[in-house]
Amino acid sequence: MATFIRHLWQRIRHEAGLDITRCALCAQPCPVLGTPAPPHTPPACPDCLAALRPRTGGYCLHCGELFADEALPCAPCAAC
Repeated sequence: MATFIRHLWQRIRHEAGLDITRCALCAQPCPVLGTPAPPHTPPACPDCLAALRPRTGGYCLHCGELFADEALPCAPCAAC
């Protein structure tokens, strides 16, 4: 029953043009994007999603400490 009510409420909001939700990370209003998220995934705004992108370099391979420059290659830090 709760699933039916949730879907009905989403349909009403969509029909009324109220497809706005809050980002689960920063709590700012963000539009619901066209691609559906996997089930039980909290919505995130484009800015927060960009900040959460995987880091491709500039960290210690052993402990994960981040270096100041992301362009540096992955290598052990001074402590490791």
